[in-house]
Amino acid sequence: MVREVTQKDEVIKGIRATEKTKTYLHANVAFTPERVCLGVVAANHWEREGKKNKAAQAKKPIEEKESLR
Repeated sequence: MVREVTQKDEVIKGIRATEKTKTYLHANVAFTPERVCLGVVAANHWEREGKKNKAAQAKKPIEEKESLR
């Protein structure tokens, strides 16, 4: 699940700022062999700040990329 949160036109010391943050949730759900849902047994929640430069991300070695984790 991805949810984008935006705070528009927040005035900080006379400067307008717009902040965008993407929030991610990975939920682990347990089921019985009969396919009965037991519920959420674990959840991981994280946020990423700002946009990354795609060119810089493409040059990054695979060992440092999040997709390998």
